[in-house]
Amino acid sequence: MRKQCLPILVILSLLLGIFPAQAQSSPYFEANVTGNSIQANEFMPGSVVTVKVYKGELPSTERFSDKLTTDEDGSAWFDFGEKELYPLNYVEVTDGPNTKGLIIQPLTLDLFDPEGEIIAGTASPGALVRADVWVDESDNASLEVTTDADGNWVADFSTFEPDGYDVNPDALYAAFIIDGDGDATMAELTPPPPPPPVPWLEANITTSWIEVFEFSPYTEVTISVYDSPGAETPFCEETPVTDEYGFAHIECWETPFTPGNLVVMTDGVVIKDLMLAPLSIELFDHENDVIAGTAEPEAFVLVNVYNPPPEDTFTSLDVMADLDGNWIAEFTDFPIYPDAWYMAYVFDDDGDATTAELLPLPPPEIPFILAWPAWNWVDGLGFPLGAEVLLIIDDDHDPSNPPFYTTTGLVEPTPWNPDETVVGFDLGGIVDLQLGHTVVLIYEDLVKVHDVTSLEIISADPFGDLVIGNAEPFSGVDLWAHGGPETDVFAEVNNEGLWVADFAGVYDIVPGSAGIAAQFDDDGDATFVEWFVVSPGWIMDLIQAMVDNEDIAPELQNSLTAKIASAMSSLDKGKFNPAIRKLHAFIHEVEAQRGKKIDDVAADVLIGHALDLLAQLEGA
Repeated sequence: MRKQCLPILVILSLLLGIFPAQAQSSPYFEANVTGNSIQANEFMPGSVVTVKVYKGELPSTERFSDKLTTDEDGSAWFDFGEKELYPLNYVEVTDGPNTKGLIIQPLTLDLFDPEGEIIAGTASPGALVRADVWVDESDNASLEVTTDADGNWVADFSTFEPDGYDVNPDALYAAFIIDGDGDATMAELTPPPPPPPVPWLEANITTSWIEVFEFSPYTEVTISVYDSPGAETPFCEETPVTDEYGFAHIECWETPFTPGNLVVMTDGVVIKDLMLAPLSIELFDHENDVIAGTAEPEAFVLVNVYNPPPEDTFTSLDVMADLDGNWIAEFTDFPIYPDAWYMAYVFDDDGDATTAELLPLPPPEIPFILAWPAWNWVDGLGFPLGAEVLLIIDDDHDPSNPPFYTTTGLVEPTPWNPDETVVGFDLGGIVDLQLGHTVVLIYEDLVKVHDVTSLEIISADPFGDLVIGNAEPFSGVDLWAHGGPETDVFAEVNNEGLWVADFAGVYDIVPGSAGIAAQFDDDGDATFVEWFVVSPGWIMDLIQAMVDNEDIAPELQNSLTAKIASAMSSLDKGKFNPAIRKLHAFIHEVEAQRGKKIDDVAADVLIGHALDLLAQLEGA
């Protein structure tokens, strides 16, 4: 393991003043075999010093080199990082006029015992080693010792003349082997290898996620969450693979974590478990620099706070919950910013932790407009129940002109969810809602505005799972099917205003399929158009509805329905041509009864749907 050695090199070599043996005007350098660095001293100030490291005494192969400019004292420090300096390497240091060379000697410093006043290590048998200890200019000492036949050396500072030297535990220390012209091999105490990392896990009780740390890299781990220690089957279990740092993350959002849940994690070698503790954050008050929450009475809680850049500051605070389980962390000397990241921790006996966050309050629901130009209808959703909402339709954007149309409506529960609200405006026969119209809904101080777009449907193709339409060039269209939340598709509009939404692999469009195409503005209002694929069953249901609404005389219902049913029967048998003939007969009958026993508008709708169905069959 590398160790940064600049401070000890500078202090021992420059401040101590006892090394080197030659006059201070002569250049010299030290090669630190512990820190893989070279300190050049007393070279020409402001000169470029070149260091070359060779495998052995010249002539030999160069291993690596570097260049630096000396400071005003003629010093330069070369840090070679992972490029190690080995015994018997030859080091050459030059600034041009001055060239120095050194064969690196075997040297280690293996013991620093301030109580025994001893520094010890190894070198070649019979080598002369100097051990230096330095606290400040008035408190330092140096001993020269010779290694024994086994290459061991011991510098006993209790023998330091005249009365011994009391080694300060905080002193700097190093060992040197100096060649004939003052250059030196240097060694420090190599720090012991760090203990192997101890794996641990954190389980977030607020949002039900788990993170594991310091496990073996690229290893599959099994994380299981049980309702309680006695449960046999976990309610959440994942087997992620750790990354290069031994980290993995899973989420168990479907079943929220609660105190008493048991988390068990193993990589096949290490097993860790954690019983989730009661913990919450209830208050984040950045103005008063306070974070507070709840935990088990008298539990210790660690609270971390990090202010992101530009502040980039971090602190931690340990607090204890009171007898009622309330805790408060007051950061009196640490300002907390509004965008700070913060977390609370309760640790078990072996370092695993229950963690908690403060979930942000959901943003207030803002009412929004849905404009349905194909239906001449406007919905306002999310307004307060029972409120009276004013609708304004503007068609010229000229504030000096009166509104094109105004009316009011009362907000009611939606038919699909009594906890949601809607105010609907049927504009049929009054306003032909279209591109160029601006829809405005007003309630008290809230004003919502939406410009109706040119969105329209051309066709829905069950054979290619495509929905095709027109809209403003270079805009976008969001689509989904009435079949679930996983059917979302986005279509880009080309320069000619055409868009194609491909549902292949997302949703199987068949006769009877339907959905929505929408274009949203910046604050959530939208133009909605329904797309659908006509089916015989749909037309039969429509006939019944028109009879009920007195748009078709009852005596025609059986005849019309029979033709559609016959077409459906042919289709079920795969006989397209008979089905096509039945649909043409249906269209002829509707046309013959138009204005007599079938309302003109109803006739148009029925014929349009029959033609759509014919187009599907002829395409097939």
